[in-house]
This record gives sequence, structure tokens and C-alpha cells, in this order.
Amino acid sequence: MKKIAILLLLIPLFSCVTTKSNTDYFAEDLNGIAEIIYRNTPIDSNVLILDFTDLNGIITHFGRYLSERTYVKLSQGGSFNVVDRNNVELILKEQTLQQSGVIDEATIAELGNLVGANIFIKGVLTEFKDSVDVEISIIDISKGTIIGGDNYQINKTQEVSELIGTIVKSEEEIQKELEIYKQNILEDIEGERTRRLAALKDEENRLKTEIDTLEADMRNKSIIISEYEEKKKAVQEKDTYIQELQQEINRLETYMKDKAAIIAEYEEKKQAAEDMDVYILQLHKEINLLNADIQKDLKIGMTLAQVKEIIGGDNLKKENSYRDRYITGRYVLLFEGDILIKGVLLGSKASKIYKDGVFINSASDADLMGINSISY
Repeated sequence: MKKIAILLLLIPLFSCVTTKSNTDYFAEDLNGIAEIIYRNTPIDSNVLILDFTDLNGIITHFGRYLSERTYVKLSQGGSFNVVDRNNVELILKEQTLQQSGVIDEATIAELGNLVGANIFIKGVLTEFKDSVDVEISIIDISKGTIIGGDNYQINKTQEVSELIGTIVKSEEEIQKELEIYKQNILEDIEGERTRRLAALKDEENRLKTEIDTLEADMRNKSIIISEYEEKKKAVQEKDTYIQELQQEINRLETYMKDKAAIIAEYEEKKQAAEDMDVYILQLHKEINLLNADIQKDLKIGMTLAQVKEIIGGDNLKKENSYRDRYITGRYVLLFEGDILIKGVLLGSKASKIYKDGVFINSASDADLMGINSISY
């Protein structure tokens, strides 16, 4: 784009150089065109001269030449400022505007802001057999309206016709050179595009290889991760099993502690029972001795005082009842008033008048069913 723009910049300069010797042919015509512009353009305006076009809005070779000559003419002095046409960006924008064939307010304002102009000079050329009609329009950029203009007719003398032919020929040669240059640029672009496509293809293949490698690596890592997860799960299951075992062990330990406490308590009670058995045996011995003394020393008919003297008052326990009944050792002693009337051994069989198999278990049994075991 930059190279093409430079060539566009050279076109009007080349046109001026190649026709310099023929300037006098258009001197009068340029004065006439300039007079129309001077007469219709506000003082102190910033004026931009567009390339002249044909009726279809197409910029012609002669139109470009004539607009360039008009620009040079008006730049020599006047009541307004002429915007520099040798601006590459301006030329490109101007061509886009004129080739579109439509001049709307937005487009005009955009181009005006680009170059700092408030007035456009537009020229439309119509070529006849003996003349060229030039229609000049002065356009107010801010309003987007034509504020003035007029027609000027250039007579096609032999010299003018030859000059127009020379301009067209020069333009055609430039166009050919531009076409060749354009073709070279296109070939360079195509070569660069081919090289970049090849580089992109190589890069694509390299990336595909990297992707294939990464995918294979990911598959391998996925297998490793899967194996790891399985092993991790197995370890977790073992940990759970170990925790359950530990809980069972703790439960058993608690159970054993409880059992040990029970056993210890049992042992204590067992020891107490054994101690009690020893004590009971000792009591039994004492009781047996006492019983032996009772059978040997006590006699029916003794008084209570005599009995206490023999067996000791502390060894004689009175039972609460309406009769005088005392327990000493394994004997129940029954008194009538103060006289011993019967002595019955606890655990002995009852009197035969009662049912067989009945034993004496209490003082009342001894009173009712007991058989006397003490001699008279």
C-alpha cells in the first residue's frame, strides 16, 4: 500500500513535468476556470480541489491533469487558502470518495476534517468533438451543499487535442508501469504467502507431533494415575479394616478391663467368702462345743438362771414371742415361766405326728413340732 501510494503521488508531478512546455495552450482556459472559482468561493476559505471526473464520476487522465493545473494556478495567490494535494492519504481518500459516485454529508465531513478544508472544488468533464465542457461546483463541507459554480468550455484546437492525447498516452504508460509494478508486488506477496503457508504447515506438523506426544504421555499418566487410585483405594480399605480392628481391640480391652474388675471383685468376694467360711467353721466349732455343753450340762427342769450360768448369758438370745423361747447355738430352749421344759435342735426332724420330711427351721417350729434333745 505504501509503494502504491508513492506512485499515486508521482502521477500529478509527472503530468506537470511532461507538459510544462505546453502550459500556454491552457493559460486562457485556466484563467477562466480560476475566475469561476474565485467568484463563487467565500474569502479566507480552506479549499480542496478534487480530481476532475467524467459524468460517471470516474477520474479521467485529462481530468486529473486539469485539476492539478488548476491547483497550481490557485496556489499562486488569491482570497482563500488552497489545501496541499500532495498528501498520499488525501489522494487515496479522495479517489475513494469520487469513485463511489456519492458525496454525502458524512463523507464530505470526514475528508474535510482529514485535510482541514471547508470548501471542495469539484469538476466534471464532458468531451465533445470540438470542445471539452468543464462544470465547476463549489461545495460547502459543513452543509454538504453546492454554494456556487459555473460551466467553462475548452475549445479542442489541434494543439489541445494533441496535448490531451499526450496526457492520455503518458497516463497509459504510467498505468502500464504501475500494472507491472503491481504484478511484481503481487508476485512478491504470493511468494511471501507461500513461504508463510509452508512455515505455518511446518509449525502445524510440529504442533501435531507435540500434541500426539502429549496425548501419549497423558494416556500413560492416566494409566499410572488409575493404578495409583486403585492402590490408594486398597490402602484406604486396609486402613479402614485396621481402624475397625483397632476399635474391636479397644472394645475387647474395655471388655477385659470390665471382666478383670469383675474378676477382681469376684476374687475379693471369694476371699471374703473363704474368710467367712473360716469364720463360720470357727463359729460351728464353737457352736458344736456349745451344743456339746448343752447336751452334757443342761437338764430339763433347770431354771433360767442356772442355764445362763452354764452357757453364759451372752450366748443366750431371747426371741420375741408370747412364750419364753431362747436360741443358743443350734438349740432352741423353751421355758415355762422360769423353768426349762424343752430343748430342740435346729435342723432336726419334726415330731412323727407331722408329715415326714419336715424339719425344724425356727423357734416357732421347735415350739410346735420339735422333739426334745436334752436329758432330764
